[in-house]
Amino acid sequence: MKSEFINKLDKAYDLCLAEINKREKGIDGEASIQQLEGIIPELINIKKKVIENDLPLAENRYLESFAMAFTVWG
Repeated sequence: MKSEFINKLDKAYDLCLAEINKREKGIDGEASIQQLEGIIPELINIKKKVIENDLPLAENRYLESFAMAFTVWG
């Protein structure tokens, strides 16, 4: 279960990098470079917390990038 979640985090990370690459080449998508770059540090942090078994309680979990995305998308 843990390794499956880590694999999904790795896939999300790779997708972010691929989408950043597309934006840099002028290919439009649903997220901006700024939004994608905001997600990457959180993916890294979540992966670290999963590996160290240090995830906060469910009611204390949030993503800054999620809030930022809605602010930017306005």
